[in-house]
Amino acid sequence: AVALRERIVSAFEEAERATDSTVRDELLTFVVVGGGPTGVEIAGQLAILARSTLKRQFSLIDTSRARVILVDAGDRVVPAFSEKLSAKTARGLAELGVTVRERAMATAVDEQGLTVKVDETEERIATRTVIWAAGVRAAGLTGALARATGASTDRGGRIEVGADCTVPGHPEISAIGDMASHPGPDGKPLPGLATTAIQQAHHVARAIRRGQPGPS
Repeated sequence: AVALRERIVSAFEEAERATDSTVRDELLTFVVVGGGPTGVEIAGQLAILARSTLKRQFSLIDTSRARVILVDAGDRVVPAFSEKLSAKTARGLAELGVTVRERAMATAVDEQGLTVKVDETEERIATRTVIWAAGVRAAGLTGALARATGASTDRGGRIEVGADCTVPGHPEISAIGDMASHPGPDGKPLPGLATTAIQQAHHVARAIRRGQPGPS
């Protein structure tokens, strides 16, 4: 987090010194990839930083004119939550000055910008700062466990566990946190948040204390 903040502040400082308007515009464009809770929060905080916190810190640039763009391959932000909440979140981001680009899949990133695919058309966004918040693949241990147990995994490589956090067919093994795709009440996977992992950990710990299976 500290390194990310330094990178963002440095972009503004470099923009202050830039003599080329194209380079300055690239430095003042920030792209966040991923419309989940993390991406939404980062994009919102970036907009607040540019329009409020740093507003009077520079003399040659107007930080409030910085562009903050949130891109996501899905059709709405925070898809793990209700459509009503997603719409409210998108409106809140727009009010802060964030440009939300839905149905835009990131296909390439380099030092000069980001390439996104919208429908069948590729589009280039020139920027010097791209923040990845679209999630990652599960750790290698997850794949090893899936292969050893024959467990199914989702597209992110997470093991599809039962409602009690155990691996199907192996009640002696529990998988929680980022290595688990845990179905919620509606059947959809629970969001990959720390609060979810903490609740899973409490559940498994209680089961272990009671002598139930699932200690791994």
